[in-house]
Amino acid sequence: EASRGCPQKKGGVGYSFCAILPNNDSRDWSPRPLEPLIEELDLLSTFDIHHIRFADEEFMAGQTVKAHDFAMALCQLRDSMESTSRRMPTFDFAIRVDDVYKRGPRELVPQHDLGTGRLLNNNEVRRIALDHFRRAGLVQVYLGVESGSYPQLRRLYKAASPIDNSQAIAVLRSLHLQVSAGWIMIDPL
Repeated sequence: EASRGCPQKKGGVGYSFCAILPNNDSRDWSPRPLEPLIEELDLLSTFDIHHIRFADEEFMAGQTVKAHDFAMALCQLRDSMESTSRRMPTFDFAIRVDDVYKRGPRELVPQHDLGTGRLLNNNEVRRIALDHFRRAGLVQVYLGVESGSYPQLRRLYKAASPIDNSQAIAVLRSLHLQVSAGWIMIDPL
């Protein structure tokens, strides 16, 4: 785990279908420090581990710049391993649709400088972070799509629309990442 908790559980609110109940001692989302994570991944590679599945409840949790920093640290680890003839394990993680793409005018405002001297908007930072994760070894992303029906997504308290789901899948595919989508097949309502 690179983080603990789920931001959607803050204040006792959450998706109607989620198994992590808001009143079941859920925690606010908090990332683990980067140094121990990098050390653990480095150690796992010495045991000839080829693939790692991050078991976070919410891997990015809307923290686009922190996700970018983590992705860059993983790229540096990969480079360091390659210089000693070791191989970085591939990995996968689960994220929300809005950790890949989020609509709205606020998302289009350039506000982040990632050291390039150019201000980037949130969606650009998300895409760059995901691309760095891919370069570090990300091969698959589990995406909680849940449904292609807008009324059903509303009943599930999902903030994403079917168009947002499609856009997020398109972004991941453009980065040549395998998409594993969560889908709720039966809606009793």
